[in-house]
Amino acid sequence: MFHKRTGAGFSDRVLHLVGPAAMFRLSPGSIFAKLRGPWTLVKNAALGRLRHPRVGQGAHSGLKSSRRVLDSLSPIALACFSFVALGLACRVAVAANSSTPYCYFGGEDAFHASLSLTTLTQSVEDPEHASVIVINNAAPDMDALKHIRARVEAGAGLIIVPGDELNKDLLSTLGLKEVDLSMQKGAVTLSPLEDTGPLFEQINWRAASQVRDRVAPAGGGIEPLITAQGVEEGTILGTAQIGKGRVYLLAPVITSPGNAPFRDWFYFHYLVYSLLSLASGQTPVHFADFPASPVPHRTLKISMVVLILLMMVSTLLAFFWARRYSRDHPEMLHRVVANAERFRAYEGETEWEDVGFHRGIASLMIAVLCSVWLFVPIAVLINYVLYGLVLPSAQIRGAMSLVLTFFGTIWTLLGLGHIRGRAEVLE
Repeated sequence: MFHKRTGAGFSDRVLHLVGPAAMFRLSPGSIFAKLRGPWTLVKNAALGRLRHPRVGQGAHSGLKSSRRVLDSLSPIALACFSFVALGLACRVAVAANSSTPYCYFGGEDAFHASLSLTTLTQSVEDPEHASVIVINNAAPDMDALKHIRARVEAGAGLIIVPGDELNKDLLSTLGLKEVDLSMQKGAVTLSPLEDTGPLFEQINWRAASQVRDRVAPAGGGIEPLITAQGVEEGTILGTAQIGKGRVYLLAPVITSPGNAPFRDWFYFHYLVYSLLSLASGQTPVHFADFPASPVPHRTLKISMVVLILLMMVSTLLAFFWARRYSRDHPEMLHRVVANAERFRAYEGETEWEDVGFHRGIASLMIAVLCSVWLFVPIAVLINYVLYGLVLPSAQIRGAMSLVLTFFGTIWTLLGLGHIRGRAEVLE
């Protein structure tokens, strides 16, 4: 039981097990003693007990159930709510992986931009100091290729993105002998061959967009991980072993206009980072903890929790204030609508409020007139400006459509009580 004077009892044992009280070097009794004053103030404000007497015996009897509920609450509930909110705000996964140094050979494209998005990767100029070497449709000189092969055989990772510049002879110099590269252009879907490991557990390959222009590798000891399904089949992502080093080959041509949906894929940046981590022998962080993933992270999570708490607190304060004001001024409850007689005469009791087809017909006529006058501007705004310039990605438009549909349904359900509340006010 909870002692009303000292705030001690069962809560002492609970907080002793949890630990926050000991961490702040405060006894649980002193914490609840400090919380008792504000909690009593809020409870009395809700019940209108501060300085104003109850208005009428009817109001007193109508508040018995509410008073019993609030009297049964204690600072324990407030403390538990505070601890839960603090836990939700501070629950952040911390990535234990260190920064992965890589040496890059290639041009400036989306693949190169993905490598430098976060602090989990670090670019270096000398392959000798790199854990992973990336060749993105580039043709390094013969000395650089031999140096890269020596580093890979010693244990460094290698990521190859084939293209026009990278041919079979260069791959043979790197240690990938008897590898055939075939240029394919047909649209294909991606299908993983395994279901374990970070590449398959953290990436939803069923949501991957189609790939068009690609240089599919085959032979040479390359093990397919992701294959193409469609008119043309082949390897989209493959892996091989050169000495002690792990090699990954990514077939899509990153700079191709036909592969723009693949570059805009939600998992593209994480795929590049995962290949870099796996090639270096590390385990990539989860997709939710990856700083460049399009999901809420620490700052946004804390902001969302704080915003929701502020909304809840402001709603409760507004409710308590309105409750006290309505108890102090019961006559105001009959004057919710200003000039009620005029409202009933011109709006509340007109034929428009009767159930019938006139509402649907009026809505249809308004929609038709708006469509006729605004058809051309709306068509230009949606098809050219919105979908052509602002949101060219079909994946982003799909995500936006899901969000709008979800919240539209929620707002519709929350607004169902408007008609009944309005009718009760008029009565």
